Amino acid sequence: MTEILVQSNFTGAKRKVDSIDLQARNPSLISCLTALEEVMQVKVVNVELGEVYPDIIVTVNGMDSNFFPEMLATKLNEGDMLGISFIAMGGG
Repeated sequence: MTEILVQSNFTGAKRKVDSIDLQARNPSLISCLTALEEVMQVKVVNVELGEVYPDIIVTVNGMDSNFFPEMLATKLNEGDMLGISFIAMGGG
């Protein structure tokens, strides 16, 4: 089991999540995000396109997931810090 720490600014989520235990032997970012979607009841990944929704930023240990060569297939390790942030848009 791999414990991933979670920081999120989703206030509308059904449940606040500080960490998630993943059962997979070598968990990937996509498997972690999918598990979090179920727990938090918030959609983060557009499965059809295989990418994070454009109004959400996902980071692993402070680095934007879009900069990882494997992107959503990036392997996660025990104690990694996953950040999920909704981008607030200003307007008039």
